[in-house]
Amino acid sequence: MYNPDIISAAWQLAGKLHHRQMYGSAEPGLELPYTQHIGAVVLETLGALHHSPGMDPTLSLCCAILHDTLEDSDIEESELEAQFGHRIAAGVAALSKNALIVDKHQKMADSLMRIREQPHEIWAVKLADRIANLQIPPHFWTPEKKTGYLEESLWILNELGSGNSWLARRLELKISLYKNYI
Repeated sequence: MYNPDIISAAWQLAGKLHHRQMYGSAEPGLELPYTQHIGAVVLETLGALHHSPGMDPTLSLCCAILHDTLEDSDIEESELEAQFGHRIAAGVAALSKNALIVDKHQKMADSLMRIREQPHEIWAVKLADRIANLQIPPHFWTPEKKTGYLEESLWILNELGSGNSWLARRLELKISLYKNYI
């Protein structure tokens, strides 16, 4: 069910929690507001909603908006649950990497396992997140970093692509185009 009030509340909270956070761009000396990344994930999720009947728009959009809040701020899962309910808080938690796991590969494996335990709306958000991230890489990324990111993107596609065929096709396209940056 579409609930614009809850989605708006998620957007307001994400704006507050990501206030002044920036991320690197392809252009040296230019950093972008992190909310642009969130917006890109939301736009991809909206595309999935349009092409995938039966998805819960409130769950998927709230999780798209809040997907990095647990990793990038001091908010707790319990606070998300109090404000948005268990399903949204659990989805955001699954989309968040476990900070206690040090090894990057194990961290991603754990995250993918937890996402696969969630409804397909959460799978879609992870696919949308990776699609949004497969733009021109930051200017300071090494060829090794870009190659590793591409390999990780293929892993995400293989693990979660069956959760949303429209986003899987989008991610396949972005992966093929990303090879030009290596």
